[in-house]
Amino acid sequence: MPVIDVLLPGLEPRPTAGGADRESVVDATIIRAVTASGWPGQLLPATVVTSTRVYPVVRILPAAHTRVHAGQGPELDGRVLERWEADPAGEPAPPVHVVGFVADGRGALDRVRAMRGFGAGLVMVRRSTRWQAWEADVTSTWLVRAAGADVEVVVAGRRGPVHTASRQVGTRLVEERLFAHALACGLL
Repeated sequence: MPVIDVLLPGLEPRPTAGGADRESVVDATIIRAVTASGWPGQLLPATVVTSTRVYPVVRILPAAHTRVHAGQGPELDGRVLERWEADPAGEPAPPVHVVGFVADGRGALDRVRAMRGFGAGLVMVRRSTRWQAWEADVTSTWLVRAAGADVEVVVAGRRGPVHTASRQVGTRLVEERLFAHALACGLL
C-alpha cells in the first residue's frame, strides 16, 4: 500500500510506491484537508492505532533509514521498548515522529481525541456546524471543511500532543507500529 506525501503549495508530487496515484490510496479530500493544515510529513493510509482507526501523519527520522539498512525492523516487544525508553542517552532513537492523526465520518472527534497524547488531531468534515467548531476549539483539534475542491481550515488546533502528555513506553510502541505501517506501505 503506497504512502502519500502531503506537499506544501508549489511543490511537485512525489510518485508513490507501485505507481498508484495519490487519490487512489487516500480519499482526495483527506489529502486536501491535511495540506490545508500545513502539517509536515507523510500522510499514511488509514490504520488502527490503539484500537482507533485513523490516518496517521508522520515524519520519517534518520533512525528509520539506519535501522532498515542494518536489517532491523520495528520492535513491538514491550519489554525491549521499556529498556530503550529507560536509556539515558535515548538510544536507539525513534524511527518516526508522530505529527498527528486525521479522522473523518461519524465519531471522528472522539477518534482523534483518543490519540491526543501522541500527536495533533484533525477532523475532516464535508460541512461544518457551529457545534463542531466549538467542540474542536475546546479540544484544540483542527477542524477542516473539505467539499470538492473547496477547503477551509475552520479551527486551527494545536501542533503536537497535548502539553500534559509525557513520553512513555506506549509512545514508543505507537512510533514503532507506525514505522511498521510505513514499511508495509513501501515508504522505506
